[in-house]
Amino acid sequence: RISSSSLTFVGGAAADIKAGGVLSANTANCGTITLKSSNEIEFNTYGSTFQALVLEADSGMHFKKPYTADAAPIILNADHDANGAGVLTVDNLVTLAAPGQGTTIIASDIELIGSGGIGSTTSTVTVTTSTSNNIGLGGTAKDMHLTDTELSRVTATDLTVGNNLASSMTVNGVSLTGTSKVSNLVTLVSNQGLAFSGSSIFPSLHAHGPAGVTISGALTTTTGALTLDGDTDSNGSHRIHFAAGAAATAKTTMTLKPATGGGLADGTLALQAGNGIHLECGMSLTSASAGDTLTLNADTTAAAGTGAAVVVGGVGISTSNGQAVYLTAADLDMGSSAYVRSTGGNIQLDSTAQSTSVGSVSTTAAWQLSLAELQRITSTNL
Repeated sequence: RISSSSLTFVGGAAADIKAGGVLSANTANCGTITLKSSNEIEFNTYGSTFQALVLEADSGMHFKKPYTADAAPIILNADHDANGAGVLTVDNLVTLAAPGQGTTIIASDIELIGSGGIGSTTSTVTVTTSTSNNIGLGGTAKDMHLTDTELSRVTATDLTVGNNLASSMTVNGVSLTGTSKVSNLVTLVSNQGLAFSGSSIFPSLHAHGPAGVTISGALTTTTGALTLDGDTDSNGSHRIHFAAGAAATAKTTMTLKPATGGGLADGTLALQAGNGIHLECGMSLTSASAGDTLTLNADTTAAAGTGAAVVVGGVGISTSNGQAVYLTAADLDMGSSAYVRSTGGNIQLDSTAQSTSVGSVSTTAAWQLSLAELQRITSTNL
C-alpha cells in the first residue's frame, strides 16, 4: 500500500538488512526500491521479485534465495564504502536476474557457490571492482577472481568485466564452456595492463586499457569479432605484445589498435580472421631467429573472398632479421605511407579474391595492388 516512484530503506548503524518473500504485486506501486546497509544485505527464506532494485552494502551481500527485477536493471554495490571487504555471494541453486534489462555488480570479489548464477539470456551483465583491485579470470587468482566454472554460470547477451579502477587483469584458460552462456560480446577493461597468460576462448571479445595488452597463448573468438586496444589514452607508450608462440584467431573481423602504440611479436606469430584484419597499429616481429615467421590470414573463409587486410596510414607490417612475412587476403588496403617490410627476408602475398591486378592496369579486379602500394613493399623476394 505504499505508492511512489522510488522507495529507500536505510539500515541502522552497523546493522544488517535481511529481505525475502517479496512478490511483484507487493512492489507494483513502488518503482525503484533501494536498500542501504552499513553492514551486510542478505536475501533469505523465500525468493523475491521487484520492479527495479538498487542495493548498497558496505560489508557484502549474500543471496540465499533467488531474486528478479521485472522492469529495470539491477544495481548491486556490495562494497559501497570501497574498503575492499564487500564480497557478493550467491548460494547453490540461486539465480539473480533482470530479464530484458541488465545486472550491474560492484564488489571486491564474487563467490558463485555450486550452481549459483547471475543473469538471463535476454540481459546484460556488468561486473566491476569497487577499488583498484586486480582481477583474475579463469585459472589465475587475483583480488577479484572469477574461475572458469563461475564464468560458466553467468548468462548474458553481453558481459563486461572490469573498469577504470581495475589495477590489472589476468585471463588464463577461459574455456569454450566458460563463456558458453554469453551469446554475443565479452568486454574486458583494465587500467594497469591486461594479460592473456594462457589460451582462452570467447564468443566475441573487446579487450582494452591504457597500459598495454599482452598475449602469451592462443586467443580465439568463436562467433564474432576480436578487438584489442592496448593504449586507450593514446599516449603512445603502451603496446599489444605477443609472446613467442602466441596466436590470435577471430571468427569474423580482427582489429588491433591504436595507431599511437604498436604491436610486437617476440617470435613466430599467426593472426587469422574470417572477414578481415584491421591494423590500426603496426605489427613487428622482433626476434633474432631467421626461422620465425609472421603470418596474417585475413580471409580464413576463403570461399567468400571478402576478408581484406587493412593497414592504416603511417604503420606497417615488418620483420627485421630475415624472417618471412606471409599475408593471405581478398585485398590489401594500404593507407598513405603504410608498408609491408621484411628486412633480409621474403614476403608472400596470397590472394583469395576472384581476380587480382598489379600495377597500373585498368581493371575492376577485387584485389588491386597499385604501383604506390608496391613501392612500399620491401623484401628480398616477393
